[in-house]
Amino acid sequence: MKMRRMRLPEGFAELRDDLGQIIRHNRLNYQNDGRLRQSELAALVGISRESLSRIERGHGWPNYDTLHKIMGLLDLEWDMVATRGKTARPSRHYAPEYLQDLCSALRAGRLQEGLTLQDLAKKTGISCSQLSRIERAQITRSRKLQVVETGSGRQLDEYTVFRFTHPELDRLARMGWSRPVSMQT
Repeated sequence: MKMRRMRLPEGFAELRDDLGQIIRHNRLNYQNDGRLRQSELAALVGISRESLSRIERGHGWPNYDTLHKIMGLLDLEWDMVATRGKTARPSRHYAPEYLQDLCSALRAGRLQEGLTLQDLAKKTGISCSQLSRIERAQITRSRKLQVVETGSGRQLDEYTVFRFTHPELDRLARMGWSRPVSMQT
């Protein structure tokens, strides 16, 4: 099947052929004490049960955001879902987890409001393509982001906390945020 060649973090060439089986196995052995039904995992990830079923049977591939959410919920690491190696494709720049969560919260808030990317572009004056990159956490340095705090000096790492500088993006992210306590910064 085609389309398993998404941009992956540096050092990874492609998704494993048995990705669907890995996801299914980990879903069925969720937290070592029980199963997670397809419908439950699909709802947590934000896709249909049918889409998850296709992924698990090897008849479809998740997009990066969906795969990232599945990996987080099932405690999977990149070494478990992708093969190491070099590729001619550019690597996906790793964004700290907080930034990925913030950008996912922006998308969730936008969808909650019933806004398309075009609607949000008109409201904010930010292009649809840039908004799409923001929602996919493909940016780490932008005038639309402000670093609130860093864990280790000036370097961006897993402890870096961001917020949106544009008031509408900030409002939508707060609306879609799944961990309201972290948004108090």
